[in-house]
Amino acid sequence: MPDEPIEHELLQNAVAAEVTVTNTEVSPTSTGDRYVRIEGRLGDDEESHVEWAALGFIYALGVLSFARRDREASRA
Repeated sequence: MPDEPIEHELLQNAVAAEVTVTNTEVSPTSTGDRYVRIEGRLGDDEESHVEWAALGFIYALGVLSFARRDREASRA
């Protein structure tokens, strides 16, 4: 049986990690848009998930980012 693509493992790690949002800040930009800053951590107070989940979490954010961009382009 062939190995699963690495993308599957990255997304599984992202889903398995405990993500805690510690702070959010919304600021206006000069173009009328909004700049959103989100701070957080992977893991809880007792255990960090950064070592095994960070790359998957970053990959998942990228996948979600491009998915939104593709939807907006298809509406134009």
